[in-house]
Amino acid sequence: MHIHAKNQEEASNQYTTASRPDLAQKELAEASILKSFLPSPLSDEEIVKHLTDAINQETVHLAASPPSSSSSTHSNASIRHPGALQGRVIKAFWNRVEAGTVPADVVAKKAKELLQSHSPPSSST
Repeated sequence: MHIHAKNQEEASNQYTTASRPDLAQKELAEASILKSFLPSPLSDEEIVKHLTDAINQETVHLAASPPSSSSSTHSNASIRHPGALQGRVIKAFWNRVEAGTVPADVVAKKAKELLQSHSPPSSST
């Protein structure tokens, strides 16, 4: 629906440029109706909160997984490959948040930033 509302707004701009205010107003009215059905977007603070909760959830899950567990393969892969952990965090985020409230690329970028800031610095000996 976000795409349809955006398309209607772009059409309105084109109609305005073409000196067709009647059609521009119609497109804006339709975009407004579509937007009324969309969930309200999350703030940056809400995104960070949900991602932090998801990171904590996955960290606890990894720490609680015993080495002999069948899920240990996933756990070990998540530890060795940050991308795997990022994927698990993003999946946990979307389990908490309604789709359409934030663009997926924003979630991926913020998840990566938060994971990098939460990861312990590598020790050089």
